[in-house]
Amino acid sequence: MRLATRLCLMSLLLLVFAVALPGQNITGSITGTVIDQSGAVVRGATVTVTNTDTNLVARTLNTDDLGNYTAPLLSIGHYSVSVGAPGFATSSVTAIELHVNDEQRYDFSLKPSSTGEQVTVEASPVQVDTQTATAAGLISGKQITELSLNNRNYEQLVSLQPGVSYGGATDQLYIGVTVPGGQTAVVAYSLNGQRTSANNWTVDGADNVDRGSNLTLLTYPSVDAIAEFKVLRGLYSAEFGRAAGGMINVVTKSGSDKFHGDVYEFFRNDVLNANTYFNKLAGLTKPKLRYNNFGGTIGGPVRIPGLYTPEKNKTFFFYSEELRRTIIYTNPSAIVPTIAERSGTFSAPVCVAFSAAGVCTASGTQVTSINPAAAAYLKDVINGLPAPNSPLDPHGLFSTFRTVLNSRQELLRLDHRVNDSLSLAFRFINDTIPTTEPGGLFTNAALPGVSTTQTNAPGRSYLATFTGTLTPTLLLDGGFAYSYGAILSDPIGLIGAAQSPDVRPALPFTSSLARIPAVTFQTGSSITGFGPYRDFNRDYNFFENVTKIVSQHNLKFGGTYHRYQKNENAGGNNTGTFAFNNTGRPAGSAATSFQQSFASFLSGFVSNYTQASVDLTPDIHASQLELYGQDEYKVRPNLTVSFGLRWSLFRQPTDFNHFLTNFDPRRYNPANAPVINATTGNIITPGADPLNGIIVNGTTSPFGQAVAPTNYKNFSPRFGLAWDPWGDGKTAIRTGYGLSYDSSLFGIYEQNIFTNLPFVQSISIPNTRFDNPGGGAAFVSAAPRNLRGTPNSEAVPYTQQWSFDMQHEFPRSVLLDIGYYGAKSTHLIGIADINQPQPGAYQNVAALAPKIPGQFTNEAG
Repeated sequence: MRLATRLCLMSLLLLVFAVALPGQNITGSITGTVIDQSGAVVRGATVTVTNTDTNLVARTLNTDDLGNYTAPLLSIGHYSVSVGAPGFATSSVTAIELHVNDEQRYDFSLKPSSTGEQVTVEASPVQVDTQTATAAGLISGKQITELSLNNRNYEQLVSLQPGVSYGGATDQLYIGVTVPGGQTAVVAYSLNGQRTSANNWTVDGADNVDRGSNLTLLTYPSVDAIAEFKVLRGLYSAEFGRAAGGMINVVTKSGSDKFHGDVYEFFRNDVLNANTYFNKLAGLTKPKLRYNNFGGTIGGPVRIPGLYTPEKNKTFFFYSEELRRTIIYTNPSAIVPTIAERSGTFSAPVCVAFSAAGVCTASGTQVTSINPAAAAYLKDVINGLPAPNSPLDPHGLFSTFRTVLNSRQELLRLDHRVNDSLSLAFRFINDTIPTTEPGGLFTNAALPGVSTTQTNAPGRSYLATFTGTLTPTLLLDGGFAYSYGAILSDPIGLIGAAQSPDVRPALPFTSSLARIPAVTFQTGSSITGFGPYRDFNRDYNFFENVTKIVSQHNLKFGGTYHRYQKNENAGGNNTGTFAFNNTGRPAGSAATSFQQSFASFLSGFVSNYTQASVDLTPDIHASQLELYGQDEYKVRPNLTVSFGLRWSLFRQPTDFNHFLTNFDPRRYNPANAPVINATTGNIITPGADPLNGIIVNGTTSPFGQAVAPTNYKNFSPRFGLAWDPWGDGKTAIRTGYGLSYDSSLFGIYEQNIFTNLPFVQSISIPNTRFDNPGGGAAFVSAAPRNLRGTPNSEAVPYTQQWSFDMQHEFPRSVLLDIGYYGAKSTHLIGIADINQPQPGAYQNVAALAPKIPGQFTNEAG
């Protein structure tokens, strides 16, 4: 009943507004005024807008009483505009190139004639934006394919725009979720100083970013399949929403009335490279490199002899396929034990035996009794590592890693013209990105053959739209978009449980991950890994659009509805981590910290053991509805003012598995606060409520299925002004203000799930045994329990943006753009420790001082 009520309410809202507009408009418009040579307006002149790519008339309309015309919702491409009226010669402008989100202006001065005379001029490249206040930068299809583009990924071209900075850790952005080292390939672009996670990435208006971190994409269109893309840095039009930073709007190519296509291959090979200094020093040959990027495109009219041969071109297609076969060899360095140390023999004295309290009871250069758990790691993992080979470090190991970064992508687009009033379009993208990470997904470990993972990052995007011209001044379009992205990764190195069958230490909690526990050494390379990992991101998006032109007003109303799903497991420390340090190293010994930590490993003394009790898989769902109204008012032919208001309903996410937790101060009882025991120095929890202040969605949460309230008052005003002071299209003075709300990252809520009680208990056990870390009283921990929370107020993050900008076109198409851009963000979600002690709140200092010098206790809480 509640679902039905919500659907009815949503439908009613859509009916009230009469429209629902997609969050990203991927079309453009052409506008202008028709006058005669005396300067008087020409009413009722016939304006014909023709798409010269398909040779089809895109729009036929008449000028109004003020001589104005506007043709909105035109797909990007090349156009001609002709104007005719009784008693006047027909005037035309050709070679118009319309880009995404463009609003281009072409005015006509008709010449009297009664002989059917025709005047045609060619449009000059439009550079100065005299119609909008939005700060935007276009990357054309020619620039995408012809600029030197490292790794052929369009994302890297975003940094060419002013006000854009890249905060990533690599100079190459690979398609998929990883770079050759195994780190995450993130689109960490800051637009006008905003957070890198505050941007909205779309393809043909369809959502294209994983809502976990908002920093990884779902699909990666080939640069040969992209017509162009535009970067919007100042959001002053109410039709743009969901993100408070910037918009990166990619538009794919479509077919034309002629067949066209291309084939290509780009390659790299180590025969073109030189060796590095450190490889030569270690006696290693230069790493091999195999990089082959090949594919092709084809597009044109759809004609099937005998089956589908329309008299005029009505259906057009475009198809692209691209493949990558990339193998990269790198030479990382690691710190590993020598062959002698693996059998227990050391070059300098180390501690070889410990008491239960962690005190060294014997030292020497030989570990005579190797712990059973250490013996299992030696057999399955460590003894399989190569011996150190560095000429500078007796424990240094240089090795060769083989990274595989393959991919295949198909893109198909169909455009069909039913009649002069109705057009249909369909676009499908399919990505398959199989990769092998020798250092492990998201891990980048240095031990060869240990942390290796095999990953696939499939992505799919479906988009179906229609555009209807009800009257020349009333247009309707709408459709549906489905976006999908996943990460499917499994450990295939020695860290995998199947590859190391002898490593089966008794753990406090049973691990559900097919991976052996991690082992870390002080100053040494770790035996570590990640996964198995399953991450799914889905977005269902419904939309419509209505545009109404009334005299000098271009009215738009709209909204968009998204249904997001995020399903992801932690893939982390449910397997456990054994940490070994240099505790007990004899005074004056020449043994390094790594040697002592490895001796502790052999003897079975663990300085600290940590483990998460379970590896949870939440199933996050969220609904978002946004509605807006916009009026672009052409006060004069050289002055446009826009007013808009957007309403954003970002409903709080829910977890269908009921793992979602949060901290609610109203449910917190100070009498049950954790305290420090004056005798032992440990953290203890008095009372019978270990979930003091923790709420769970669907059970103990006062917000029902959510863990925070939903704000229904997120209204965003937008204002923009564009003025051409001399009316010649060569100068523009622009200013604007906009407020934008930013929906929260779902990864923030997932981190709560992966950390908080009651579902996850993260333990830390100091001074324990390798073969029995959970034995005895080792469960007692001096560390407080982890607790993460998100704000449970109704405040939603938002950003205010404003700017003042001047553009002027000089001869030879030189454009000068000078502007000031400001922004202020409020209610941004961050990490803060709210459990800080108040000054003077602690007592019994003397009782605890002999045990933990410099620390304080408060038995009373």
